[in-house]
Amino acid sequence: MAIWQRFITGDIRSSKHIGVALVLIVVLLVAFLIFAPARGDANETATVITASEARELMEDGQRFVLLDVRSEEEFILQHIPGARVIPYTEVAERMSVEFPDRETRILVYCRTGGRSAAAAQSLTRLGYTNVYDLGGINGWPYETASG
Repeated sequence: MAIWQRFITGDIRSSKHIGVALVLIVVLLVAFLIFAPARGDANETATVITASEARELMEDGQRFVLLDVRSEEEFILQHIPGARVIPYTEVAERMSVEFPDRETRILVYCRTGGRSAAAAQSLTRLGYTNVYDLGGINGWPYETASG
């Protein structure tokens, strides 16, 4: 019977087997600690908000970044005035360069909400602590622009 089977069934009879079992436990614990997801003080999820809540945040006088994570082509067709476009596939590499302050208030949107959710998750994993996912521009009842 293999040592791990003896350990599981409780059939460890010699000090040699106990020693091997303890080493196995330590190795597994170390592996778990190394490969477990990091849990820092940063907010791990973005706050999902409505269009009206987003508008309130945009008008409260505090600095913010309105981030459109769709393609450049989609942005040109229609976007929320004042938005910056960074396609969601580029968020991880560009945000830390363009917006190094991890406490920047970031409002993220896309067309229907899928890409904004993915981008918001990337941002929180990068350590941004003030991320708001407002979903899609399809649900934005206020002014939009093109060009």
